[in-house]
Amino acid sequence: MGNSAMELVVANQEEPKHGLRYNKGKVDLTQLSPVSQMMESLVFGYGECKYDRGNWKKFKDTEEKAYLEYLQCAKRHIMAYERGEFFDGESKLPHMAHAVWNLNRIMDLYYYGMTHMKDGKDLFHQPFRRELPPVPCEANFKEIWGFDYQPHKKK
Repeated sequence: MGNSAMELVVANQEEPKHGLRYNKGKVDLTQLSPVSQMMESLVFGYGECKYDRGNWKKFKDTEEKAYLEYLQCAKRHIMAYERGEFFDGESKLPHMAHAVWNLNRIMDLYYYGMTHMKDGKDLFHQPFRRELPPVPCEANFKEIWGFDYQPHKKK
């Protein structure tokens, strides 16, 4: 074989690395509770049946009013739970699922603002208005949390 350009390109390529994933520094979503996610989805579905799809985006004209409304709702559900009511009497879903739903809308407001509530787009198509916090890993753990990374040792 001669020294053609094609041979040089092939010779300089690394051997393919199959099955590798570069997940260091990425969020591990498998740590989220499937029960909590399912319950929050059921709260979404209940609201959709009771009101209308996306109704939760239409009810407030300012961010401050939206924050306050979500916080008040979350607190009412938490207080009902503290009184010993596990299930909401109307929806038949756990009060804590309603509280989580409202608290997560507060987080959406913080990172997205009101834009997603006014344009009707889902969150996957919205730009963040604030940067998400860094994903903790060994390299930045102490900087973020203030103490050294010490994984549990298996016996």
